[in-house]
Amino acid sequence: MFKYEALTPSSLSEKVLRGTLPDKLYIWRPSDMLRRTLLEYPHGGRIDEMKEPARRMLAYSYDETKSYLDKSQRVPSPYKRPIYVYYGEGEMSEEWEMYETYWIECRMIAHTSIPLHPIHILDNGIMREPFQNEEIHVWLWKDELENCLEAGYTLLHVERAYFFEEMSDFMARWADILWESLDKCENEHQKDILKKMMVGLIGRFQKEPMKYELIHKDQTDVVHSDEPILHAYTKEGKHISPWHIRATSDVQSAQLTPQGHYIVMKTRSKMYRIMKREIEAGNELLGSYIDCYTVSHKSQLGLVGKERGQFKEKIHENVVVVHNQLIPFDSEKMRAPGFKEGSDARVHLWEEYHAENKNNKIDAFSGEDEAKGSDGVREASDYRDSYTAASTTGMGE
Repeated sequence: MFKYEALTPSSLSEKVLRGTLPDKLYIWRPSDMLRRTLLEYPHGGRIDEMKEPARRMLAYSYDETKSYLDKSQRVPSPYKRPIYVYYGEGEMSEEWEMYETYWIECRMIAHTSIPLHPIHILDNGIMREPFQNEEIHVWLWKDELENCLEAGYTLLHVERAYFFEEMSDFMARWADILWESLDKCENEHQKDILKKMMVGLIGRFQKEPMKYELIHKDQTDVVHSDEPILHAYTKEGKHISPWHIRATSDVQSAQLTPQGHYIVMKTRSKMYRIMKREIEAGNELLGSYIDCYTVSHKSQLGLVGKERGQFKEKIHENVVVVHNQLIPFDSEKMRAPGFKEGSDARVHLWEEYHAENKNNKIDAFSGEDEAKGSDGVREASDYRDSYTAASTTGMGE
């Protein structure tokens, strides 16, 4: 495929990207400090979940078409080094408003007027929404900080920042090639590879670049973290090779960590702004998963279309909402992110909540107002605190 050889779709995708660039090209290598802050604050895709199971006779899911391809059209330029500024405890400056984008460390007080926060924060290994009036210490991109300030957050202090002066469309040709290839492809297996290429490269950018070397077991410097190579696995047991693999961080890598991080943030920020508009219009948010969200009434935002960045609509009838999963009475129609179709776990999930619903343990809102032809729209305040937040560092669309 594409006349390149590769072991994985993400590796093949990177070769396609390289093929769109000039043979001689200078790309700025992210500093070790910048890369470490990006890897330590990955955030991942946004996930919003219902706090308690609830039954809905109708639910509408909106899935963004090839979100990462859409967000790849304009990213921080890899050709120019960002400007690093340390403020410490000194006087806060507003010079960062002049730049195209930035990655900024700050302290804020969280507050919103609707039941949806613009960001999630990491708390003891779990992503959650901030509490009202909670003081938080976070790293954010420009879009996220602007969303927070617009929502009503109070910015207390900026600790340090990386300012990006220029944006670039250097990934646009790569995105166009994959999009056009998918449109023309008729082979289902190749379609699956193309879809993995679209998200795999962005995930590859967000992993720490590593160097690998072979270490023999007789060498005195073999350490516990060195992984033994499994030569074979038979009925007699494991056959371990005398060689180990040692992985060390490659601080000299020019891997595009800021660009991958930025693309995922743009999807996260777009999902927040759309869900915010739905809530303000009186629609009920039932959950979200990376580039897809679900509401209880048909969206009136005009998002549906076939192009990149537009949304596909899917209607679900008679479902139980569990976290961000939709569990219908017909198990074959179940939509459950994280549960493979046809798996025992997916079937068990359906059986468990179907039984719970029969025992009348789940809110039985029937959606009668919509069935009668009413717009069925409630005030946004009716849904306050009806859902919570989670997150994932995994990639997917």
